[in-house]
Amino acid sequence: AMAANPMSEAAQAYAFRQLVKHLQVRTDLQNIDQMNMSGYCRNCLAKWLYAGHLSASSEVQYSDCLSEVYGMSYGEWKKKYQTKASEDQMKLYKETKSLHAKHPPEVEEAAKKAKKKGGGPSSKGSGEPFSFQDV
Repeated sequence: AMAANPMSEAAQAYAFRQLVKHLQVRTDLQNIDQMNMSGYCRNCLAKWLYAGHLSASSEVQYSDCLSEVYGMSYGEWKKKYQTKASEDQMKLYKETKSLHAKHPPEVEEAAKKAKKKGGGPSSKGSGEPFSFQDV
């Protein structure tokens, strides 16, 4: 476990914001490729962010976390940038599933509920992105 000290938390928050900003620029990087290579993707970052809000007792919806990570609603990002996964990509995804990021059950449940509403994970909430403070 990491020691909790304000200076390291600020540095960790900075690193997270930079990673998110980088992924917002790299719209050419497909989530499935990121999952297949590293075991996590933008959706995982949103789930970790949501889990952090839950642990802090924040009143934030999972869809808000998706919008924060994507820089727009998840539905909008999918329409603009997501391509259909190939058979090879799906095969590798299934083969590497044991290496994929794990999330708490309450986070997975929130993601599933959001997905069922209106066909997309970001259909709940305003869909308007709220972004990190400029660093």
